[in-house]
Amino acid sequence: MNIILSDEQKERAYSLYAEEPRWGEKHIDAQNELKHACYDWAIQNLDEPRPILLDANQNKRAGDAVQRTFSSSYYVVTRDGMVYLLTMDWPSLQMLHIWVENSN
Repeated sequence: MNIILSDEQKERAYSLYAEEPRWGEKHIDAQNELKHACYDWAIQNLDEPRPILLDANQNKRAGDAVQRTFSSSYYVVTRDGMVYLLTMDWPSLQMLHIWVENSN
């Protein structure tokens, strides 16, 4: 998937990398922003007012292998028992992949 960043998103990515070239607090803040965006996406698109979001611990890089952009994956469990695996990009906050892990 080709992600085209806006000028503001490019600036955020370069600024994060320039200020913190190794994994640190600013990266954790960006990752938390990504998790909240994924949660909001699940509410809006999965018709679920209170989804359960779990870190899928996929696509993780070592603490010293920092890139300007990164993605994270989360399992989302809905009230009806559906389990989705969502992968979202930072700083675009664009959904990269949506998988249905199980269905009713």
